[in-house]
Amino acid sequence: MALQVIVPFSYEAFVGALDGAIEGLRLALEQHDPQGWEAVLNRYAFRGMGRVEGEALRTQYHNAIRRVPNGVGRAQIMNDIVDWGGMARLCEPLANAVNATLDFLDDEQNLTVADVEGRRIASLSKVYEMWNPSLWIIYDSYCAKGLQWLVSSLWQMRQEVVLPEYLRFPCPPGRAHQSLDGFPLLGTHRQAALGFIYSSWLARALAEQLNNQNGWNGWQAFHVEMTLFQLGHEI
Repeated sequence: MALQVIVPFSYEAFVGALDGAIEGLRLALEQHDPQGWEAVLNRYAFRGMGRVEGEALRTQYHNAIRRVPNGVGRAQIMNDIVDWGGMARLCEPLANAVNATLDFLDDEQNLTVADVEGRRIASLSKVYEMWNPSLWIIYDSYCAKGLQWLVSSLWQMRQEVVLPEYLRFPCPPGRAHQSLDGFPLLGTHRQAALGFIYSSWLARALAEQLNNQNGWNGWQAFHVEMTLFQLGHEI
C-alpha cells in the first residue's frame, strides 16, 4: 500500500490518527539502544561533523536562507546546502520550484501535497529543513531507512501492520541503497512529497513526546532527523 492523503490534511489530523503509535515508535528505538534517543543522537556523524557541529550548521543555514530575499542569493544558499549534502546542484527552474515550496511551507494550514516539489526529494528536503528545522526534516535514504526500522519494530511488537497508509515510508534513491523488507522504493513525486510531509509531522510529534520524558527536553524535529539518519547507518 502506498502512502495515502489524510483528510483533513493537517498535522493535528495526522497525529490524531496515529494515536498510540507515536509512543510505540519512541519505545521501539530502545530496542536498538536501551540508553535511548539522545544516545543515538550523540553518535550522529556526517562528513566529519558530530552532533554539536550538525546542530550549529543547521542554525547557520537557517539564518542564512531566511536572511536573503528570493533571488540569486537564495539560490546560492540552496546550492551550498545541497553541496553540503553531497548532491548535484539545482538548476534554475528547480531552484524556482523550491522557492515556491518554501512559501507554502510557511502556510501550513493551507498546505496540500501538490504544493511540495517532490523531485529529487533527498536533495530538496535538505533545503526544506534548513528553512524551518523545527517543523520540516530531511527525507533521504538513510532517514527513511531509520523510519522504516522504527515502523517495522512497531509492527513486530504489535504483531500486526498498523496504519500502513501513513507509516509505510518509501525509500528515496540514495546511499542506503534499498528499503527494508515490507517497504517500497520511492516511485512518484507525489509519494516523495507525502513521505517528506509525513516524516516531518512524525518527527515533530516524536520531539514533543521526547520533551515530556525524563532527560534532555530540547528536542526539535531536526534532532529527530539527525537521530533517524544515524539509526539508518547503524541498523
